[in-house]
Amino acid sequence: MNPHGISFRESRDSAVHPNSVPIILGLDVTGSMGHIPYDLIQEGLPKLMGGIIQGGVPDPALLFLGIGDHECDGYPLQVGQFESGDEELDMWLTRTYIESGGGGNAGESYLLAWYFAAFHTRTDAFERETRKDCYSQLAMNLA
Repeated sequence: MNPHGISFRESRDSAVHPNSVPIILGLDVTGSMGHIPYDLIQEGLPKLMGGIIQGGVPDPALLFLGIGDHECDGYPLQVGQFESGDEELDMWLTRTYIESGGGGNAGESYLLAWYFAAFHTRTDAFERETRKDCYSQLAMNLA
């Protein structure tokens, strides 16, 4: 989960998932979210994936980010890998360390998460010009 040295995380199409849709799920691990990260780790993943698929995303590929506090946490940003399988998703989600050490000081690392997503991910979904417009519409539908 340590992002040091990661050039890119990739979400690529495959025979099993020919229309992969990269989804980054950032979890606030500073403690300000209370029990929500724990609940997601213990119970929410199947519900989350089911909701995404029922929402019209046939081939979701999730990447979990742990968003900490860059001023006082030891792990201000944690990065998983884009995955589609239950076991792989569960592995990355359970590796997310809920540090609970920051928050309340405007030091949450959301900008680090956005930077990582913008400059350290490569996805087939966004590299093909023909699919870009459909993902803007999909994002609006899921919001």
